[in-house]
Amino acid sequence: MTDLIKISAMMAGLALSGCNPEAGPGTDPGSNLSHVDPHIGGVGHLLQPTRPTVQRPNQMVRMYPVRADYLDDQVSSFPLTIMSHRKGELFGIMPYGCRVQDSLWRYRQCYDHDLEQIRPHHYSTFLIDQDISAEFTPGSSTGHFRFTFPDRGHKLVKLMLSQGGSWQVESENSISGVEEFRGMKAYMVGEFSTPGIPTQKQSTPEHSATDRNNPGLPLVLFEFPGDGKRVVEFKYG
Repeated sequence: MTDLIKISAMMAGLALSGCNPEAGPGTDPGSNLSHVDPHIGGVGHLLQPTRPTVQRPNQMVRMYPVRADYLDDQVSSFPLTIMSHRKGELFGIMPYGCRVQDSLWRYRQCYDHDLEQIRPHHYSTFLIDQDISAEFTPGSSTGHFRFTFPDRGHKLVKLMLSQGGSWQVESENSISGVEEFRGMKAYMVGEFSTPGIPTQKQSTPEHSATDRNNPGLPLVLFEFPGDGKRVVEFKYG
């Protein structure tokens, strides 16, 4: 009986050691969410890896960083939502510290594993090459991205498609889009917190190879002038 108690205590200690003791932003330290490690299963040895999804219960807006698996040190995009489990993403967004004339916006971005925080209600990461912080909070059929850029430099946000469809620039800070997938259509409308300069382009084979997008799909680049505002927010539904 004594040996059984010792073994039980040892197993309980091992189980607790695999939990993440750090609470994410806005998480009650006493909540069970503070002990959830969403990266468990993030590397699929034979099958597809699990992808930690940020969403509110029973809501259609779901987001996870698009990458091969947790060992991948680059992020392709942050989807505005996903179709279904292992079925792919719909729309996408990514911030860059460059101009439209540069080619940097064609490529994936490196992130810091240690600075990434994933919780069911909040996501944040740090893009180390661009010194940009990215955050996401889901809502009821809505989503809210917040990008914090360096004090100096250019600010650009790329909106892309994953399956096929079109974009419609409504104004200097608003856009709508439709994406077609599996005989269905998904619609979105979004608004930036500050006016920008929109430029419509198309993805290229080079862009496709590095960003998981089909070549020829339309995308929109919003460039924001260097007016001293570090934060650019994007709300959509």
